[in-house]
Amino acid sequence: MAYKNTIAIIGAAATLGSIIAKGIAHSNNRLLLMDDGYIDQLTNLKNEIVQLNNDAEIELLHCCKDASWEADTIIVAIDIDKHTVTANIIKEVATCKTIISFTWKENPENDLQKILVHSKVINVVLSKNLDTAGNINAAVFGKDKEALQTTIEIIKMLGFSCHYTNDLLQIKN
Repeated sequence: MAYKNTIAIIGAAATLGSIIAKGIAHSNNRLLLMDDGYIDQLTNLKNEIVQLNNDAEIELLHCCKDASWEADTIIVAIDIDKHTVTANIIKEVATCKTIISFTWKENPENDLQKILVHSKVINVVLSKNLDTAGNINAAVFGKDKEALQTTIEIIKMLGFSCHYTNDLLQIKN
């Protein structure tokens, strides 16, 4: 049996987190869905994904620290103003893990990387609101080659156009 990567999605009940969960649920990954205080929405999301893919392995969690502890990759799909609080909660269990932050605006302060100094933080800045029709562009920023590769694979699963300016990768989009 092939190894299943475990991906935690913090903020899974929101539009962005939900789209990410649905987009990667068909892959050979175990999903940990977490969104503080939105258990009904997470349950509905889980049921929707299972209807589309009976083989999907999904667990709902109530705590971002628990989700991050179990995960190989952690996707942060929450408002940028909540990054500092979340990073402080998960920092002791996120060491050496890939952290992918999906946001609508660039974060020049890179709050996650400042707090998660021993994690591989990749920032993905999306070009437009997901509620509008059309192509979504994803600008990717990060320094770790393996984490960048993982992020680009996830972005492609989501059907977004990926753009990056990093010499570490020799990937053609």
